[in-house]
Amino acid sequence: MNIFQRIAGAFKAQPKKGKFILWPVWREGVAQWTLTNLQSLIDDGFEANGLVYAAVMYKARAFSSVPLLAYDDNDELLPDTAPLAQLLARPHPLFTWIELEALLSVYYNLFGECYVYAYRPTRNAPPVKLYPLRSDRVRHIYRDQELIGYEYIPFGTVAGQGMPMLIEDTMHVSLPNPGDEFGGFGKGFSGLFPARKSIDVDNSATDFLKLFFDNGALPPGVLQFESPLDDTAVAQAQERWAEIYGGYQRWTEPAVLDSGGKYQKIGLTIQELDMSTLDARTESRITMVFGVPISLIETRPSITQST
Repeated sequence: MNIFQRIAGAFKAQPKKGKFILWPVWREGVAQWTLTNLQSLIDDGFEANGLVYAAVMYKARAFSSVPLLAYDDNDELLPDTAPLAQLLARPHPLFTWIELEALLSVYYNLFGECYVYAYRPTRNAPPVKLYPLRSDRVRHIYRDQELIGYEYIPFGTVAGQGMPMLIEDTMHVSLPNPGDEFGGFGKGFSGLFPARKSIDVDNSATDFLKLFFDNGALPPGVLQFESPLDDTAVAQAQERWAEIYGGYQRWTEPAVLDSGGKYQKIGLTIQELDMSTLDARTESRITMVFGVPISLIETRPSITQST
């Protein structure tokens, strides 16, 4: 029996008595931790990779150019004097709607989700401030097979000691997560996860080029001597070579080897090491997960191939 036959049979079957179960009851009543380290998306992606930063910020600038507007229940635009319109125009005394939207866009595209907490001075009062929250510090709380709220865990605080947030005071927007154990009521899925290997390749290539130039732009090689050397002499030769000929400042100084020594190149020169194909592949694979055409970021492949 294939999956379509099983689905058709489920519709024909009599409904079973009992409670509809989406997740085990032992997962309820406590803040649910996530095993994903979102800090690495910041350290190795947004901060360390120019392509990730450019793609995320391109969408953030585009998203924050659209003003927030307030409507009533009849889809009528509220006047600027309405409390909701004033809140959206100035979500917080310290930032405008442009800054709010830009930060939410960065969270959404980097983490795959974003949260907004609406602060109320009293329980039944309308919101007076909107706070964008880092998603890796927000935990979901479930009860009776429903999502009932969240817990915000500030830096230095452990789960259970954070700030509880009611579901009616919190907005959560997320990208689809097919591996969500809570059937769509859990955490979102970051587009950087499927691109993480390409990001690592691009970061490693950049690190290699920096090391290449820091060491005098010389390819890896072997120092050979006619006489045998012990470990101490080998270490001294390596240290002396790096001390004299390492660094771009000494590119023009000739190398001098005595005692019958010679240098044999075993690596590629900068001319032989063609990075253009690798750059084009990694750039396209990184930017495509954000849905940003590479031509909009003005990378080298897009510039050379454009008309």
